[in-house]
Amino acid sequence: MRASCSTCSWRRSPTTTGPPLARRPKLLRELGLHRIGEAATLLGAKATPGELDAYRAFVVSLAERVAAAHREDGQDVSPAEQAAIDAIRASLGAAAG
Repeated sequence: MRASCSTCSWRRSPTTTGPPLARRPKLLRELGLHRIGEAATLLGAKATPGELDAYRAFVVSLAERVAAAHREDGQDVSPAEQAAIDAIRASLGAAAG
């Protein structure tokens, strides 16, 4: 059984207009962060605290590795990438890496 997502009604709404999500980066970012938060909430209810901490550390580590995969302007992680990592960390909740 899938959990419903009130903020994800855009998928089912006949009134949704506009370009596909790929051309709506702000909405795509918001939805992605929401899903990350949902996953952490679900794990918080079903997993042990250690498993939840491991998940949070994995997701943050993955984001950091992706951000550092390409140097920009002589930096391993650009300010925009760091902001994205910080947003992911916030979506995961307390003790996120």
